[in-house]
Amino acid sequence: KDKYILFNDQCKMGYQHSTATLHFCRSGAFGDNHLVINSNGCIGIGTATPATPLHIHTDSASDKTIFLDNNGSGRTGLTLRTDRNSDGNGACFIHFDAADDGGNNTRYATIESFIVDNTNGTEDGSLRFSVMAAGSDVESMTIAAKSGTSEIGWVGIGETDPDKPLHIKGTNTAGIVIENTTNATNMDIDWYNNVGSVAGRIRYSEG
Repeated sequence: KDKYILFNDQCKMGYQHSTATLHFCRSGAFGDNHLVINSNGCIGIGTATPATPLHIHTDSASDKTIFLDNNGSGRTGLTLRTDRNSDGNGACFIHFDAADDGGNNTRYATIESFIVDNTNGTEDGSLRFSVMAAGSDVESMTIAAKSGTSEIGWVGIGETDPDKPLHIKGTNTAGIVIENTTNATNMDIDWYNNVGSVAGRIRYSEG
């Protein structure tokens, strides 16, 4: 049998036997769920059937966010952690899903972290950004360290293992566009020496 506590006919907390779930409801009915905990320990907010350890569901035309608020002087953050520890393994990810014109759930973009070298004390990692292109998931940009060194911030565009601090790779086209929307101003590419001074420059002079 269902077991519950009813608070002034306005909200209910109880166990539903048929679904083996613990419900916290804003009314006297089990179907009006604010929070549900199922037999696997999964928590559903706005759903009676959580599919993951934490499943938040809403049906609204308004934007919805998750808000972490710290009213003190400390920082606020979000940590994603796994015990995977093999070189080349993906570690953590963020998916960006939406529907296509057929109503199918589609993954339009992904951010993933990867283990490049798991050696204790000299670990290397990378961060990859992927987007949907012509119906396929394409790794578009990678931020990595030069393996085995302290050099960081190597960027690969179209390349997951950059050979230089900036590595651009294209199948049919590859190039760099530098655009200045103000007329009669110079556009420069500068080379700096180890004391932070310009050692060389390529300049396009307008006007």
